[in-house]
Amino acid sequence: MQTRSALVLLSVLSFPILATAQSAPLEVRYGPEQTVFGSCKPSLTLVNKSNRPLDYVQVDIAYRLKDGSEKLAEHKSRYRTGVDNPVQPGEQRLLVIHHDESTPLGAACKDIVAARIQAAECNGSAASPCMVLAPRIGETLTLPTR
Repeated sequence: MQTRSALVLLSVLSFPILATAQSAPLEVRYGPEQTVFGSCKPSLTLVNKSNRPLDYVQVDIAYRLKDGSEKLAEHKSRYRTGVDNPVQPGEQRLLVIHHDESTPLGAACKDIVAARIQAAECNGSAASPCMVLAPRIGETLTLPTR
């Protein structure tokens, strides 16, 4: 009886956590990555699970490298002032670093040891933060096995 009660309590307590993780309308995953001129060019995969199109999405990632340094990179769904190309509901889109607007990481992909979401912005014209992003701002992304 105590075992059953413990299992029921555990499932009740864990349900809100699972529901929150599954209900986030915007999901970001690390990858794919490629090497361009000797420097890693990581990208993020955005999944729009919401019921509205997103005009513009930018997710800033703080990359920690093997040598202990940290590099900040802006991953964007498009150029901020570029041609409209909304991320439709149910659509997946790569968020990429535009190297003509930023500096390369200057490290190989295998040298990235952590990636933490520093900031996020949705709908560039309204400049609103992505409050319902999974993982949330401040959390780390799962990296591929190195």
